[in-house]
Amino acid sequence: MPSYTTSVSIAAPLEMVYAVLANIRTWPQWSPTMDAVECRDLGPIHPGTTALVRQPGLRPATWEVDVVEPNRRFLWHTGAPGYRIEADHELAPHPDGIVARLSVEMSGPLSGLVWVGFGRKIRRYVDMEAAALKRRCEEVHGPG
Repeated sequence: MPSYTTSVSIAAPLEMVYAVLANIRTWPQWSPTMDAVECRDLGPIHPGTTALVRQPGLRPATWEVDVVEPNRRFLWHTGAPGYRIEADHELAPHPDGIVARLSVEMSGPLSGLVWVGFGRKIRRYVDMEAAALKRRCEEVHGPG
């Protein structure tokens, strides 16, 4: 199954990083990989939350949240006939703050073909999102 993972250390409290990460409605404000996120549910994300996500150079996609572990992770997915994409967002304590691990995994009979066409962009976007999350959280948290 095609997949990609990246990690970044963030000098900010775990609860604050999770609050930024789990507020998917605000992603377009801080991530250059997001043009719009139209969440179809009110309140905090929870299993079953859906959102229409618009990203530069990609077709709009509806993502659905599968797992929420407050202050630790959330997992969501999108897909079409023949493939499924899961994106996991995990946080873990680190001596200087936290480590954020962002990963994407594809499955299904067409996943290899989709990865050939979009894998490079997906990897670049995951790296950009991790860097943007770090920037946003450290700007909000401030030094030390």
